Amino acid sequence: MSKFDKETNRNAFFEWRDGELDKLVDPKTGKIPNNLLERISCRLCNAPEFDVLFNKNGFDFVRCKKCNFVYVNPQLKEKAILKYYNDETPSH
Repeated sequence: MSKFDKETNRNAFFEWRDGELDKLVDPKTGKIPNNLLERISCRLCNAPEFDVLFNKNGFDFVRCKKCNFVYVNPQLKEKAILKYYNDETPSH
């Protein structure tokens, strides 16, 4: 662990974030359930076509076939995000 990581507690933040994302992942498929997702067009050029590069934390990272922009697609629906955070019990 680097000095920066120790001083900022950065690793703890990323562990927490990954744990939060893992709560959304279906353990059977390793992906976010489709009812929580929506497909989007490229945010840069609006093209709908893409190639899947890899999956991380249940999300597909894709590359736009037109402009090569890399982004997550599909993305969480706003309703899913709001429900998830509204259902969480504060820890303090």
